[in-house]
Amino acid sequence: MKPIFFVSILIVGFVTSAYSYASNLSLNVIFQDQIHAGEDITEYKEGFITGDKNGQIHYFTLAPQTHQILFKGKGRPLGVAVNPKNDDILYVTDAKLGLIKIQLSTQKLEVLIPLNDPFFGIKLPDDLVLSQNNVIYFTNASSKYFLDEPFQHDIMLGSPHGQILSYDLNSRETKSLLDGLVFPNGITLSYDEKWLYFTETGKCALKKLHLESGRLELVYEFDGHPDNIYYDFDNNQLWVAIYSQKSEILEALKQWPQLIKLLTFIPIRWLPHPKEEVRLVAFKDDVFEKEVILQNELHFLPTTSVVRKNNQLILGSLKASGVGIIELE
Repeated sequence: MKPIFFVSILIVGFVTSAYSYASNLSLNVIFQDQIHAGEDITEYKEGFITGDKNGQIHYFTLAPQTHQILFKGKGRPLGVAVNPKNDDILYVTDAKLGLIKIQLSTQKLEVLIPLNDPFFGIKLPDDLVLSQNNVIYFTNASSKYFLDEPFQHDIMLGSPHGQILSYDLNSRETKSLLDGLVFPNGITLSYDEKWLYFTETGKCALKKLHLESGRLELVYEFDGHPDNIYYDFDNNQLWVAIYSQKSEILEALKQWPQLIKLLTFIPIRWLPHPKEEVRLVAFKDDVFEKEVILQNELHFLPTTSVVRKNNQLILGSLKASGVGIIELE
């Protein structure tokens, strides 16, 4: 599938004078009995929303701690976006249904783009962001694998089966902005909505796409696999959740790609897993600013999303129950 833009790659730069802090920080997990594997956290009204592995959309607040189920579905919501002009409307990238719209007051669900549609072959819709002019930008992590299939093979082999697409809510037109990506994942817009930021998990990269010119820039290359991202406009920070470190075995085998292909015949559960840790990275003006690393919080792994609100980091996980809270110093 051809992208609609001519794309050139520019390297913005790398910064070696980064710093980390973790010694005095700890992780508190709340709502463990209510929310199970809420992968993406999004601000909503006075609190936050997330979708879990049971197809439910949850709303929760922190002070005081309250919880409410807003919607009970049969899918697997991953990314959730709120209509800024009508908070009764949610848009969701659902790994079992596709790109969907939910009206909370009526509990009505509408499929905007079905899973495995004949035009774009969407199999793993992952994350999304809604612009002020009613355009949804979203990642299709893989056009080969569904969520319950070994999608990790795309990352292992560096297979370019991922896409970034847009869906215009006014015209109902879908466009492919980029294809040939290796598991694109988290996505967000800059404050002026001129740039679309996204993580490419299989390339361990944070990139940004200029929506008018189609220019693609590499912002940063990680030593681990990035997941969801969040733009904190109040503090001008872009936060990235790191799913895991790179696999030492796969890194060692890179010079023998045929051996890596042989590994794809082994069930995923039998393969050595890369080390997971609670790791969150912040950027300011596209420059690495700081990271938070908590190595002993094994009860909340993998960490797949982060939202900063005041002096707190609110975390989501693809597998763990509850919501993680870190109080920043």
